[in-house]
Amino acid sequence: MGVTVALALLLGASLTSASSVDLGFSQTGLSLGNSPRWTGLRVNLHDHELDTIRGLNLTLWRSRSMRSGTVDGVGIGLWGSGAETLRGIHLAGVGIEATRSFSGIGVGLVGIAIGGGHAGWAENSSAPAFGRGLLVAGVGMGIGTDFDGIAIAGLGAGVGRDARGLIIGGLGMSVGRDFGGVVLAGLGAGVGERLRGVGVSGLGMSVGEGAAGLLVTGLGAGVGRDFTGLAVAGLGLAVGQRVRGVAIAGLGLDSDRVEGIALSGLRNVGVSLKGISISAYNRFDTRVSGLSVGLINLTRELHGVQVGLVNVVWDNPRGRRVLPLLNWGR
Repeated sequence: MGVTVALALLLGASLTSASSVDLGFSQTGLSLGNSPRWTGLRVNLHDHELDTIRGLNLTLWRSRSMRSGTVDGVGIGLWGSGAETLRGIHLAGVGIEATRSFSGIGVGLVGIAIGGGHAGWAENSSAPAFGRGLLVAGVGMGIGTDFDGIAIAGLGAGVGRDARGLIIGGLGMSVGRDFGGVVLAGLGAGVGERLRGVGVSGLGMSVGEGAAGLLVTGLGAGVGRDFTGLAVAGLGLAVGQRVRGVAIAGLGLDSDRVEGIALSGLRNVGVSLKGISISAYNRFDTRVSGLSVGLINLTRELHGVQVGLVNVVWDNPRGRRVLPLLNWGR
């Protein structure tokens, strides 16, 4: 018995809460089981009620609870890996979940979830929630808070608040508030408030408020208020208030004000134009300052030139309100 005790003391082996066998000193070394605090190598079946784990954490099965705890270092889960806060490199055969924050590199063969919280989460901590780093998910990804970095999902990726960086969704992508950076979506993309950067989508894209930069969509794009930059849409482009820059649409453009160049195959429609509009049908209800080229051109007040089969300027003198080929302002 004395030899056993001496050997245990020499190796620093101890039983912690009858849930782990630990080899080391001061909660450092090798831990087998559900040790709540450990630095070094830890191997466990289920992580439950964690405190702080630093080093390499191997979890064979999905965590029973992710309402607490921090894993800082490398985390590997056969079925799943998670805690309240994850930092470092985390790999999972199925999914990764950080209920408050994640920073580092995360790879989940199926999915990744960050910032979802839990009952009582807001009361338990005032620490900020965020996602930061490189995230790769084979199927889907959900980030309930802000995100900075690169996110790649085989099907879809969603960010609940603001995002900056690069987001790639095999099918779709959504950001709840503002986004700055580059977004690539196989089918559709949506930004709840403002977009600054590059947005490319195979089918469509919508931006709730304003957008600045480059928009490219296979079918259509919609911006709730102002757009500044270059927009290219395979079918149609709708901007709620003002386009400033270059807008190209396969069928048509609809915007209150156009300041720049509007080019489409069928129709450009709005309230005012300051620049150039080229389409089969150009109608700007109040004013055109610049050049309008198409089969039919209509406006009330012209400060420039219309070129087309039928050119209508309602405020022109009676003999020049409707002219073929060419019309000009007063």
